[in-house]
Amino acid sequence: MLRTYGAVYRKGVLNWLGRAPDLSEGSHVLVVVEAQPSPEEYRITLRRVLDKAWGAWGIGKTPDEIDRELAEMREEWEQQRDEAPS
Repeated sequence: MLRTYGAVYRKGVLNWLGRAPDLSEGSHVLVVVEAQPSPEEYRITLRRVLDKAWGAWGIGKTPDEIDRELAEMREEWEQQRDEAPS
């Protein structure tokens, strides 16, 4: 059975984020590394998201008009969900 434990790796040492696992000699350990984008990659991704979102709701709409559109979309989604086969 696999169990999950969290740790932070610093200077060649794993510092456990809670109770350390009970490991015996020869235990197999799988390490999954959380990839973090570089600041430049993050800026590029954020810029792409903002570019896609720009003008998504049209120009010159009031908050009430946007709220109405959202309510209509939500109603359509809920209707589709209710009509979907179980």
